[in-house]
Amino acid sequence: MNNKPNTVSVSCTAELNTFANAQFAESKTAVASEITVADAASIPEQHELERTVFVCDRCGSCCRHLNLFGPSYAWLDRGDGVCRNLDPETNLCLIYNNRPLICNVKEGYKSFFSDISYERYIAMTMQGCLKLKQIDRDERISKKAEDKV
Repeated sequence: MNNKPNTVSVSCTAELNTFANAQFAESKTAVASEITVADAASIPEQHELERTVFVCDRCGSCCRHLNLFGPSYAWLDRGDGVCRNLDPETNLCLIYNNRPLICNVKEGYKSFFSDISYERYIAMTMQGCLKLKQIDRDERISKKAEDKV
């Protein structure tokens, strides 16, 4: 495994986290309102959930599509929708131990989404993860088709 050094200082990260977390708190209502009725209907109810823990498989889809999360993540975007802290070779976060609160599922819930049940929040997070993976699959298929031409 490639262990690239962390290139972002902890103090700089902490300052940016404070700014981004404030931005995220202000915009979470707007982001939540973008979920369509169909999306909401496909999110399992609490009693339908098989688990209440979000398990990240480190696919990197969320980190490759920051542009879909609104302005709260813009400070992490390297300019093409990809997080500047994503290692493209490993799909791992280069600042994982000091990652922004908005990138931490469990701690982000406590700060931004505690007005809904944790189970519901995890279900919504899993739903979003699946949508991002579908976007990645569609992009790969499209790129393969373009490469054949």
